[in-house]
Amino acid sequence: MNIAELLARYADDGVVLWAQDGQLRFRAPQGRLTDTHRTELRTHKEAILRHLEAQQPALRADPERRHEPFPLTDIQAAYLIGRTDAYAYGGVGCHAYVELEYPDLDADHVTAVWRELVQRHDMLRAVIHHDGYQQVLADVPELDINADDLTGLPQTEAEAEVEHTRARLSAREKPTDQWPLFEVHVSRTAERAVLHLAFDMLVVDHASLRTLLAEFQRRHGGEPLTEAPRITFRDYVLARRALTETDAYTRDRAYWTERLDTLPPAPELPLAEAWEAGVSDPRETAHPAAPAESGTFRRLEVLLTAAERDRLIERAARRGLTLSAALLTAYAETVGRWSRTSRFTLNVPTVDRPDLHEDIGRLVGDFTSLELLAVDLDAPAAFAERTRFLGEQLLEDLAHPLFTGSEVLAELSRRAGGPVLMPVVFTSALGSGATSEGVPPEVTYAVTRTPQVWLDCQVMHRGDTLSLSWDIREGALARGVADAMFEAYTGLVRSLSAEGAAGDAAWDAPAGIALPEDQAVRRNAVNATAGRLPDSLLHEPVLAQARITPEAIAVRTPELTLTYQQLIARATAVAEALTASGLRPGEPVAIWADKGWEQVVAVFGTLMAGGAYLPVDTAQPPARRDTIIADAGVRTVLTQSWLAEIDDLPEDVTAVAVDLLPQMSQVAPAASATPRDPDDLAYIIYTSGGHRYAQGRDDQPSGRPQHRRGRQPPLRRHRARPCPRHRGTRLRPVRVRPVRAARRGRLSRPARRRPARRPLPLGRTRPGLRSHRVELGPRPAPHALRLAALRAPDRQRHTPTRADLRRLDTRRIARPGP
Repeated sequence: MNIAELLARYADDGVVLWAQDGQLRFRAPQGRLTDTHRTELRTHKEAILRHLEAQQPALRADPERRHEPFPLTDIQAAYLIGRTDAYAYGGVGCHAYVELEYPDLDADHVTAVWRELVQRHDMLRAVIHHDGYQQVLADVPELDINADDLTGLPQTEAEAEVEHTRARLSAREKPTDQWPLFEVHVSRTAERAVLHLAFDMLVVDHASLRTLLAEFQRRHGGEPLTEAPRITFRDYVLARRALTETDAYTRDRAYWTERLDTLPPAPELPLAEAWEAGVSDPRETAHPAAPAESGTFRRLEVLLTAAERDRLIERAARRGLTLSAALLTAYAETVGRWSRTSRFTLNVPTVDRPDLHEDIGRLVGDFTSLELLAVDLDAPAAFAERTRFLGEQLLEDLAHPLFTGSEVLAELSRRAGGPVLMPVVFTSALGSGATSEGVPPEVTYAVTRTPQVWLDCQVMHRGDTLSLSWDIREGALARGVADAMFEAYTGLVRSLSAEGAAGDAAWDAPAGIALPEDQAVRRNAVNATAGRLPDSLLHEPVLAQARITPEAIAVRTPELTLTYQQLIARATAVAEALTASGLRPGEPVAIWADKGWEQVVAVFGTLMAGGAYLPVDTAQPPARRDTIIADAGVRTVLTQSWLAEIDDLPEDVTAVAVDLLPQMSQVAPAASATPRDPDDLAYIIYTSGGHRYAQGRDDQPSGRPQHRRGRQPPLRRHRARPCPRHRGTRLRPVRVRPVRAARRGRLSRPARRRPARRPLPLGRTRPGLRSHRVELGPRPAPHALRLAALRAPDRQRHTPTRADLRRLDTRRIARPGP
């Protein structure tokens, strides 16, 4: 029996094996470990244990080098970058603030205990250098702790001072290369004493904070601590990095690499207008300035009673579920109610403390790892059924922990050509029990902040209660959305914990989450697009405009300017080439081209030939591109000459370079169009899980395409109508977007269209916007940002209001240029 092959086979089945204290341990989704597996494991137990122990890097104490610099973990590096404004929703450190309440506290005694803890734990003496390294200082000054004696003040004034200290420490932001990276403060009033703790989460995680609180409580009570850990966080980091050289890491990397193309993007929640452009496309290089309050976080919290908590636990256990999985599912259902897409990814932090040493559980440091959990709410399901599926998916993902969520995000960002964010977070501390030094004291108040996070749902036991709290980044979501979501979330959890048959039945029915009345009214009004559909096809208004104004400019690029007559002439050439190749009605034709006039010509040529166009992003990996082409049954790819020269398309696909086709002369536009019916297939969209969805489309399971018919939806009456004087631009490639109403509205009237080859920063888009007097764009926020510096108030016909920017897809923004 080849033990390596056996372990690989088990890993493929989602069964993870490891050695602990001389025993063989396993983790597997429910029902995955069969009787055959168990028999096989008993038979080869000793051989498996020897193999696992030989494969596992040793974590050895290295006290002589404990003060030498060592690398950051993946999550530490992410937190460090998040302190800068390099990416959207950055500019804040990862920080935790907690309060403990006592009848009274002696400030000198508190100081002595924390000085002892500083000497006990290396990471309380650590600093983080901006070059990507951390270091434990050999010598640090004695820790100073400020204390406020407020016993002589009236209680209201004293509490106001406590609140002031809370506000100051909650917003604490200190340089990471200056010790200490935490602060302790004592407030004493006539009625109580408060211990304030503020920690930079670069040096501790949630479990480490619990360890510190338990040790403080023990020493504050006069009891001795156990022996200090024999290893350091530095020892762990170096041993953990060695795991990337193992076969197990290779298997985990393969698992997540295979998942990349189907992993949905983050939930698309209603964003505050000031941020919309900042995350609208990961390829954008400039982000808008954040609102003044956007770097601050606030907490919403509800405490469930012991009876409510116990009913949740009992009902979950009776169905073979865990409380943590149930609360995660309730969060997913709530997020999905507000998300524009029903498939999305949640960010689920976990603790990465591999069993490399018996003292690893007592170390203080940041052991956080990220798990990216795919959620699919497309099909209705009973709450318990949804919980079971998400729980199994989570367990399967956690069986491949060595390739971390941070590495998955890095690979997604590399493929997308820009940072990919997963800003909706679920953090569970329900599994945290007693530490080696006992049970930590009860936290009476807490708030956290994390860069690149909108919402962080945290669930934990608090005494006899169950705490459900959300830390919310101010200025990220639209006003009122987070509060309404939190109310819906807690309402759903309470319905699951309600007394009697109704509470029990809620588990076996779909989660019914209703929007608040005001938001429902607003959503219904925005979606009230009912109206008579015109009989014209997607391309027919453009053909009609070509007959009316053949010499008007239709498309302008840095390389070429096309009139309507020239546009239709080139599209006719494409249509004839497709017809000559034997294109069947409704047959998909892939458009694999960089941003340019060729894309526009290819779209209309395909439609005129009776085909259905399929946009394929040139930034996608070849494997993903080829999968789409094969799955759609594509025989012909319309592309550009420089891409055709690469010659890496599948062998059974014919590439046609649009820019090399001869331009037809004396074209009668309407005569070249193949007769079609409005219900014929017009285009196919593959919703990629790489970084975003096609706008206005729901995703389908397994990345299957969606089909839309060829009838043209009407422009709303209140939308702006372009005229011959107007110019429009598109700053992003087509990728998965069809010829939408905004494009059809501009090309079906003589408004010039100016595509850009690739997204450009403002400095490079400004000259083109000025010289061609661009006025129209497909989305207001990105264009408004680019035009802000170019606006001339005395020449504006219309200054858009907030309502205009939210409501209209196509409108006049400004008239740049003199």
